[in-house]
Amino acid sequence: MRLILCAECDGQAPYQKTGPLFVCTGCGHSLSRSDIDLDGMEVWAVTEDGLLGFEGPSVTCPECGSDQIEKTKFKSRQWAYCTEPACELGGLEFELVDYS
Repeated sequence: MRLILCAECDGQAPYQKTGPLFVCTGCGHSLSRSDIDLDGMEVWAVTEDGLLGFEGPSVTCPECGSDQIEKTKFKSRQWAYCTEPACELGGLEFELVDYS
């Protein structure tokens, strides 16, 4: 899940649920429910600690379309590889763009 980070803090602190609002843990800037776009493709969620985040669209293999993907991070870049046995990529890694 990607956490929603406060723009007022230059993306350094997450928002946490405090009553009906989500409040930045760094500067106190608040978001109300009306400030959040609930009509997009993301699935919004709140962690056990009350932090606001979302799940983006699922990642699929660019070769076979399978969602059987393993994700890794290497040198600040996101990579993935398909684990589908019949996939032509055969476990070769591909870079994920804008994925956290």
